[in-house]
Amino acid sequence: MNGNGDTNDLHADRLESVILELDEDGMIQFISEIARDLFSVDVQSMLNENIGNYTTFNRVPLSASLNTDISETSLLSFKSANSALKTMKGSITIFFDFNGNAAEAQGLFVLQSFIWIVSNHHTGLSMSKNLCIPSSLYRTTGFSIDLFNSYLQDMNTFTAPPPPQELCRICERFIRTWWFIRHHWFCSVEHKIEGRISMLREQLVESKMRIQNRRYAAKISSPLAKSSLMPHPQNPFQLLLYRSDLALSVDTYEIRASVEVENGDYNANALQLLNKIHDLDSALDSDIQPAWKQLNALIDELVLYTTRFIKFLLYRKLLAVEIETQVYVAIDNTIKQNEEVIMSDDECKDITPKLQVTNSGYASPLMSQIPQPPLSPSHQHSQSSLKRTTSNRSIRSQRSMRSMRSASSCFDNDILPLPSIADYQLVRLLNRGSYGKVYLARKRLTGDLFAVKVLKKRTMVQRNQVLNVKHERRVLMTTASSPYVATLHYSFQSQDFLYLVLEFVEGGDVSSLLRKVGCLNEEWALRYFCEIVVAVDSVHEHNILHRDLKPENLLIDKFGHLKLSDFGLSMQIGEPGKFENRVRGTPDYLAPETLKNQFLDRKADWWSVGCILFEFLYGYPPFNDSTPALIFSHILNCEIAWPDLPPELDISADIKNLITGLLNLNRGLRLGSKDIKAHNLFRQVDWSTLFQQTALYIPPPINDSLTPTKELADEPVIEPDADLVFSRSFDSPTRSQRLSSSSIDDDSSSEFGHFSYRNLPVLEKANTEVIHKINSITPDLSPSPSSPRSPTR
Repeated sequence: MNGNGDTNDLHADRLESVILELDEDGMIQFISEIARDLFSVDVQSMLNENIGNYTTFNRVPLSASLNTDISETSLLSFKSANSALKTMKGSITIFFDFNGNAAEAQGLFVLQSFIWIVSNHHTGLSMSKNLCIPSSLYRTTGFSIDLFNSYLQDMNTFTAPPPPQELCRICERFIRTWWFIRHHWFCSVEHKIEGRISMLREQLVESKMRIQNRRYAAKISSPLAKSSLMPHPQNPFQLLLYRSDLALSVDTYEIRASVEVENGDYNANALQLLNKIHDLDSALDSDIQPAWKQLNALIDELVLYTTRFIKFLLYRKLLAVEIETQVYVAIDNTIKQNEEVIMSDDECKDITPKLQVTNSGYASPLMSQIPQPPLSPSHQHSQSSLKRTTSNRSIRSQRSMRSMRSASSCFDNDILPLPSIADYQLVRLLNRGSYGKVYLARKRLTGDLFAVKVLKKRTMVQRNQVLNVKHERRVLMTTASSPYVATLHYSFQSQDFLYLVLEFVEGGDVSSLLRKVGCLNEEWALRYFCEIVVAVDSVHEHNILHRDLKPENLLIDKFGHLKLSDFGLSMQIGEPGKFENRVRGTPDYLAPETLKNQFLDRKADWWSVGCILFEFLYGYPPFNDSTPALIFSHILNCEIAWPDLPPELDISADIKNLITGLLNLNRGLRLGSKDIKAHNLFRQVDWSTLFQQTALYIPPPINDSLTPTKELADEPVIEPDADLVFSRSFDSPTRSQRLSSSSIDDDSSSEFGHFSYRNLPVLEKANTEVIHKINSITPDLSPSPSSPRSPTR
């Protein structure tokens, strides 16, 4: 983007940047996949290549941050910029050509690596001559300097007013508005890396357990549990288990806490541990079994992402501290300018308070006292007047210092709180199932309504449902961006319970609707049927069988469209034997191959869809009877309970043909997705726009002022879980509280493993809406003719 670009577009562009990690020789160790789209490069081919092969630096200006004497007009390549970073505490911003594209990069030296954040734009904003703002702020990618300008213009004489803030939906912290755009990108990347680490941890635990059970039938336990000594190097199997245990012992919550509270002790230990795990790899034989190689590869990837997580957090923290210092300087200078005006009016402008500033433990220009100038010879006030004035100004200065520290901080609180059920106010019970309960709950911080599914761990273990709930969560994570599935927003656990925080679908389930209206007319039934086909198709595209399709698991959203829910019995297509010798599901909708314990494919779900269409039209399932045994008999013999109706009251022949095609005992002849869409009934249907069309029934809006019901208050809800004590403070928890909670939610050795999840696409979308709001109120700043330009191609 050039210097004549629109300010809002500039902010929007900053939402996408590339992480570039170089070693000390300038070789590329990591580059984000998004570089493929932003700069048209082959990411994989760039690894272990020199960055100089992709960049040019003709007439490239440099912007350096604090504590450096490098000239603003210096010409730098990455090589010389990296050398400069080693000798300075601040960051460097450079402008260059990246594979023929104008780019801007901001770098820091972190843990013997050069971390650069590269964007396909550069800042081209003009500097106001009326404000004392460090020029380096203009070179900080994504920093909303125009908003900060407005803030300084509104500043009072002796104090910094409360800074404008916005809530980040990802980390649930209040962030200064001028830092929000940059914070959003950092926060998103940070949680994506952490999400990848969580997934790798789960895969590592499962892979390790499979190998242990298969090789030794659980007779060999982890050597780390017995002793901290490394196992004998001649036993590669125990060495492999030892490596996996070491990798699982590194805690991302501890890492983040250690960075945020500026205590590097844990991170130093974690880095030593990661290096040790890396070194142990050389002790393993190259010809180990394939299953062991897979486990070893998971360990290596987990170590790689954990190390990158530490580096990225340190980069973000160091840059935030640097920005805080510069913002503090700008606020201080503005306040002093305002004070000089007042002092001139009072003929007291020579009285200057002594300022002693400490900013997060990092060196800055404000770390030393500002000397007090001598009194003006023309000073005519009496001694008492002087003391009174000095005392008043001293009080004002102390207030100024406190408000400046608050205004310049990038965060309102430094510790990222762990998710907990105490973050929600339970409103009413929505559903009570055999394995748990679903509550309508309001998130206290935002006021948003959710459906919280609560499962008791003990019950899940006793009923052998551990794999099912883990698989349900994994399916919901896989389909998190699907508009046809009730969205999983969060998952977490406590000592006794598992929590799945789902989208609250206002219209309830289709079963409740059928109980009210009895049955649906053909137009209504076929419209719902078409939406079910699209939704089931979208799930099958992920190779997932729902296996429990029924009206109770079809929800009606506020626009009147359907969403799938409850994937507790779902399974991956092509996993024979996972539910062997166990008939699971609701009897009325089970496919015959399920009852026969045969291999299941997509056709099992289409049988259930046929049963649902029948129930839409007649008000009862096609194989309905008084006992499960009789229902199963009707299913295995395909004895459909057609009602005895005169032709003028019965459904059309085409619909009957559709139902019988779906309820065919022969899977090879049973209708599938393509057959359904090619049916005569749907020749005029535009399948791609079904969910954009106006629904035939739109549920009444939910009452936003819902309060907890008396029945809920009287019910012993999810006892005896301590998380339901709602008197918990919603301030940032202390470090000890955080680590105590971490030990619960990150216990990979338990049956449920690491259970935390945040739906980043949904949270990123919420943050983007905040950014658009920020941009809509941003003052228009024209770029200066002297602003740095992109390199000429």
